[in-house]
Amino acid sequence: MWCAELLHPGQVVATVAQMTWARGTELVLRSGAALGGMPAWLQWQISELNNLVLLIRSKLSSLQRKVVVALCTTDVHARDILDEMVQSRCASINDFLWQQQLRYYWERKGADEDCIIRHADSVVDYG
Repeated sequence: MWCAELLHPGQVVATVAQMTWARGTELVLRSGAALGGMPAWLQWQISELNNLVLLIRSKLSSLQRKVVVALCTTDVHARDILDEMVQSRCASINDFLWQQQLRYYWERKGADEDCIIRHADSVVDYG
């Protein structure tokens, strides 16, 4: 089984996974259909997690397995957060349940672009 995640260093994979999760979750929350869209987003996350489990069971090098296991661990945490958001009916990017999460973004800063992490009102440069 071939997977693009296996071609990149683990740190990059983990960071991009966090950015993808934050962006996808915010798209659902900003869509105005968060209460209907959040369960679908949660199911998509579960499906992706199941795909990672299948990948872990395939023939991988030791390094590849470590990258996929780390990604799987991160995705389990993301799944649990989304489940909590669905249960609490979180429907806005301003809800505290969303604001308390570490959220990774790729943003333009002047002429440069970089990864930043947001948590509540804090903004931290990644790296």
